[in-house]
Order: sequence, then structure tokens, then C-alpha cells
Amino acid sequence: MQNTQRLYLLFSTLSLLILGFCFFDSAATLNSRWDTNHESYSHGYYILLASVLLIVYQWRSFKTLPIKHYPLAVVPFLLSLLLWFISHAINVRIGEQLMLPAIALTAAFALFGMDIGKKLIFPCLIIYTVI
Repeated sequence: MQNTQRLYLLFSTLSLLILGFCFFDSAATLNSRWDTNHESYSHGYYILLASVLLIVYQWRSFKTLPIKHYPLAVVPFLLSLLLWFISHAINVRIGEQLMLPAIALTAAFALFGMDIGKKLIFPCLIIYTVI
């Protein structure tokens, strides 16, 4: 892997972590929903863990794919940010929560490209089952 590609990968990963930090409050509302005993959404952490483990399992195939930004993904990224902002402004928590996987997925498409983004679609869709 070239040094510029490693630097781009590091920058992209840091960007995703900063993005996650910005939306931490919306993600924390999922904690209050998932952190209940014997409720209908108490399996949320298990589904999230399954999604993360699926991404880790696919990690080797990510290494072989080219890392190339996909500028057209900025449009759905900005649209999902706008929908999150509208939901946040009118205090609709479920709207905020529904936009979190969409924001993460479209950011991954924009930063890492189509090939890696396509492999991340299913793990992000799994999270929708517990929102």
C-alpha cells in the first residue's frame, strides 16, 4: 500500500470517527431504548455487535479493493444530514436515529468508494432492524 493511500485511509477513518462523535447524542438515545430488560428492543446491542463483526469479517476483502473516493455519494450524504437536522430541529428522535446508519453508509461511500461501500450496505441495513 502506498504512503499516500495509507494517509488517505487514516484521514478518512479519522473523519468517520469525528462524524460519529458529532452524532453521539443521537446514538445515545438508542442506548435508552436498547438498555431495557425484557423489552422488544433489548436485543439492539447484539444486532449492533453482529453488524460490527460482519464488517470485521469482511476486512480482508477490503484490503484488496481500491480505496478511491466517490464524489457522487456526497449528494445522498448531504440529504441524509439535512433530514437528520430537520428531525433534530423538530425533536423527532426516531428520525434522528433512522438517519444515523444512512449518514455512516453514505460517508463510507464518499470516502472509500463504491466497492467498499457496497460491502457495507448489508451491515448497515441490519442496524435498521432495531431502530
